[in-house]
Amino acid sequence: MTNQSELVKLQNGNTTHQVLIVKGLDKTKPPKPLGERKKAVLRQELMVLLGNTCVVASGMSVALPSVSLAQLTDPNDIYNLNTEESSWFASINSMACPLGGLLVGYLMDRIGRRNTMLCTNCVGIVGLLLLVTAPSHSTRDAIYIQLLVGRFLCGLMIGLSLSPIGSYSAEISLPRIRGRLIMGTSIAIACGILFMYLLGYFIRNNFKLISIISVVYQCFAFCCCLPMPESPSWLLQKGYEERARKSLKYFRGLSKNGEILALPL
Repeated sequence: MTNQSELVKLQNGNTTHQVLIVKGLDKTKPPKPLGERKKAVLRQELMVLLGNTCVVASGMSVALPSVSLAQLTDPNDIYNLNTEESSWFASINSMACPLGGLLVGYLMDRIGRRNTMLCTNCVGIVGLLLLVTAPSHSTRDAIYIQLLVGRFLCGLMIGLSLSPIGSYSAEISLPRIRGRLIMGTSIAIACGILFMYLLGYFIRNNFKLISIISVVYQCFAFCCCLPMPESPSWLLQKGYEERARKSLKYFRGLSKNGEILALPL
């Protein structure tokens, strides 16, 4: 409803002034949509934060060679990588990353956004465990091959990690807050890189310990994804209407007894 206004003449001595009086400023504002109310926004932000823990692990994997190559190329160390081998160690994850990007679309459609994030964390855990256990081999060639396989799986994890949380953020939120939720992915990658640099600063020449910390964090990221509800859009697309209704209630800040009159198509 538009505000009404009127001109009123005020006389002060010999001077007459015209004053514009606006009516309707005391009208109450319409209530916010369910998805933009405080409780709903907090729930959406919390779930996106939990999902981005996997993206932090991707940033850590990207920065791992920067803090470990000094030890891995030391001639007196068990790894003793030469220039070519260290180059492969640092770059093979970039070769695997596009493969993960190709697989993630299929996985997201088949098993859902949440389950794709769980699978991504599992791939990262396996890859990092291979890095941790590589020195257990008796020959240097076996150590090197296991390092490459571990780094390849970490690169696969990077390619798998970015799309699910972006789609998830967009599907659980309304347009007004969607931008800031999706922006969390870029921040998470930067935080992962920074965290790995800090590890490299405080833990020098101990590649195994850094890898163990990375495994522990990846397990933490896996656990963070467990309480996340599946995207209501994906559930509805696959015909799970009741689960979609329950998920949408959560993200709109409603209680279990709340009612959703119609599910969005």
